[in-house]
Amino acid sequence: PLTFDSDMQKWRLEICSDEVTARTYSRVQGQDSEGFAIDDSSRMVTVVWDRIKIMNGGLGDVVDVEEGGIVWFTAVYEFDDAVFDGSKGTLYVNGSPMTWNSEKQRWEIVFPYDMEGNTKTFRITSVHDNIYDLTAINDAVEEITVSWARIEMDFESSPA
Repeated sequence: PLTFDSDMQKWRLEICSDEVTARTYSRVQGQDSEGFAIDDSSRMVTVVWDRIKIMNGGLGDVVDVEEGGIVWFTAVYEFDDAVFDGSKGTLYVNGSPMTWNSEKQRWEIVFPYDMEGNTKTFRITSVHDNIYDLTAINDAVEEITVSWARIEMDFESSPA
C-alpha cells in the first residue's frame, strides 16, 4: 500500500521481488492520511531488482608444489549482463577482497602454498557494489578447490 513518510516528506510504496526483473509503474493512486485522493499519472517509474551473478571461475596457469597461485572469477549484473568490474565495486572470496585484472577482465586473488596433501576451497562470500548497493549474489560457479600433491615418475630408457 501507498503510505506517506512524514519524516522524509515522501510517499512510499514498498514492493519486493525474489526474481531478477523490472517493473514500470505509470500511475500512482491512493489517499493521504487525511483522506485526500492522490492520482498522479505524470511520470513513469521503472524499478529493477538485480543481483551480481558469478559467471566463471578457475585457477591461473599451473600451480606447482610449494608454490601458491591465483584463483579468478568473472561477474556480471544479472539483469543486463553488464560486467561487474573494479570500477563498480569489489568481490570478496572467503572474506578477502579480490583485485580486478583489467587486462584479463576478471577478479583475482593470490593464495599462498599450503602443505602437501592439504586442500583449500575458495568461494565468493560477498560483494560490495558502489553503483546500486547490491548485496545479493547468484553464484553459478559455487567453489574452486585446490589440492597440493606431489607426483613422482620413474623413467626407464631402453636401447634404440
